[in-house]
Amino acid sequence: MTENVIKKNKPFSKIGGHKDVIRELRYLVELPQKFTNLAKFKDGILLYGPPGVGKTLLMRELAASIGDCHFEIVQGPELMSQFVGQGEEQLREIFKNAAWESQKRKLPSFIFFDEIDAILSSRDNSDTQYEVRFVNQFLSLVDGFHDRGDIIVIGATNRPHSLDSALKRSERFDTEYYLSYPTIEDRKEIIKILIQKYSSKNVEICLQSINQTSIDELAQVTENYNGSDLEGLFKKAYEKMKHRCFKLDDETGEFTQECLPVLKKQDLEDSFKLYIPHFKRQSQNKINYYEKFQS
Repeated sequence: MTENVIKKNKPFSKIGGHKDVIRELRYLVELPQKFTNLAKFKDGILLYGPPGVGKTLLMRELAASIGDCHFEIVQGPELMSQFVGQGEEQLREIFKNAAWESQKRKLPSFIFFDEIDAILSSRDNSDTQYEVRFVNQFLSLVDGFHDRGDIIVIGATNRPHSLDSALKRSERFDTEYYLSYPTIEDRKEIIKILIQKYSSKNVEICLQSINQTSIDELAQVTENYNGSDLEGLFKKAYEKMKHRCFKLDDETGEFTQECLPVLKKQDLEDSFKLYIPHFKRQSQNKINYYEKFQS
């Protein structure tokens, strides 16, 4: 998927937490774009951590902080699911397009490989020669992109230990950032962002129902919830609100509005009882896995 990213007035406004990582990435990538006397960053960046912590969103916001640019998201599993040879051909085309955008249109180009472990697993554990050739092809393209313009390659993974060791050599993906589960303060930020998103025109009325005390309480009881979990919780609460405020008459088949459609604290509390967050679907060993890799 390719996106043309337009500069936002408030980049990173959709992200709660990860402030240290955002700060480092802005110095690394954004600063040289705005002060052209500085050398541009041209190595690869690896983001790792549990699912749902905002790796893809973070990259979108980083691109938006720069302004007009070419931004392409590549799903690793989709490349590997193709016929033999097709994935390699598409990979070459992705780098070719990024180079064209950079050289001809003079736009910074971002290539973001989501679930990069699907295409760059260790060759020592590979089952087929095709997988080995694919890794070799990718490394060859990464080694050559430095001279093809203003191109930044980013990879994201939930399984950092499975990556081929050659990926992290100098000038490849030797810059790594760990995105952890949000802290309680991060969760408060995320909850406020979601209130703005799901309350729309009724945001002021919504904030009267879900006040700061309610936000603090929700952040307290959602320990180990990631950003995706909190979003899922709000989605369920929003559906609860629709059922509470609108009734469907089985006889006439018509909807009637019974109250102002405003998200309330009770909607969130009811949804919390039903929602199963990601961390409850995996073992504690899996959570410790990322911290072990970081150390």
